[in-house]
Amino acid sequence: MANAALVAAIVAIVMLGGYSLFLTNQYVIIESKFSVLQGQVSQMQNQLQSMQSQVTQLQRSIDKIMGSSSQTQPFEKLGIASQYATALGSDLWNISLGGANTGNANSVVSQIQVNGIPITCSNNQLRWEISGSTTSAGYGLPFTIPSMSSFTLFFLLGNNGCSTGNSLTGGQTVQITLITSAGNNYPATLVLPSYILYEKVGIATQYATGSSTSGWVIYLGGQNTGNGDASITQIQINGVPYPISGNTACTSLPTGANLAVCWTNASNTVTTTNNINQATLNVPAGSDFAIELGLPSNPGPSLGDKLFADGQTIQVTIITAAGNNYPASVVLP
Repeated sequence: MANAALVAAIVAIVMLGGYSLFLTNQYVIIESKFSVLQGQVSQMQNQLQSMQSQVTQLQRSIDKIMGSSSQTQPFEKLGIASQYATALGSDLWNISLGGANTGNANSVVSQIQVNGIPITCSNNQLRWEISGSTTSAGYGLPFTIPSMSSFTLFFLLGNNGCSTGNSLTGGQTVQITLITSAGNNYPATLVLPSYILYEKVGIATQYATGSSTSGWVIYLGGQNTGNGDASITQIQINGVPYPISGNTACTSLPTGANLAVCWTNASNTVTTTNNINQATLNVPAGSDFAIELGLPSNPGPSLGDKLFADGQTIQVTIITAAGNNYPASVVLP
């Protein structure tokens, strides 16, 4: 029995040694394959780095070619940053365009079109300004905008201005296009505003002379600074209409004893036979006016039986045909 057990042990040892040798051989094979794979990965990494290097060199070559091309080929690049119109009349506008030439070459504006039609201007109807190292101004076409310079263009458009051969109206949208000698078009779109007439009467002079014994003379003076004519149709004192249609002569006004009106504007001269107690006083746009009112201390029913006294502050209000009121406060001395 002892011999049989020994034989069995020896057989087991021999078998275990054979299996261990098998495992060792398998490990050697796997390690060899892994080394081969590492070599292949390293080779692929080297190839990838080589390709990246070639791509970088190619990109540098392209950038160099493009940079050289942009430096050697001149180009203009106009940009219009502002565009607006101002109505000077019902059919006349002042057009303003502003911008810059950001190209590396000068730009020559040879034509201006409105809605696709070239405009024709007299020299005094078109003006341009160029700013850069120095500021210059000029008139007419063509005009040059140097490289890296800003510009402002003004021109009158419409009746008595630059013409397109077609009528234009307020509220209309127009396209203005600058065309250069290089054949480039630079458009800008704007709306022509409507022209609105308005009066604006300002009272700059307001004072009185006289006394309750002799009566007073009230002096009013001012200007119509609006763009439309004003027509003074009524004058009120403390809210009561002053009578302006009598026949009393202006020569009586210095005494202040009578109700009388003398008035004038910049184009007329007050006399004893002109601008006396007229129903209306027309004050054209931009014109001055002057008004003198006689005020007795007791004017009677004409001013609502009101009594006036020395040191009293009264309100004189000018009313125009447009329905506008222009008040002034006057102290009776």
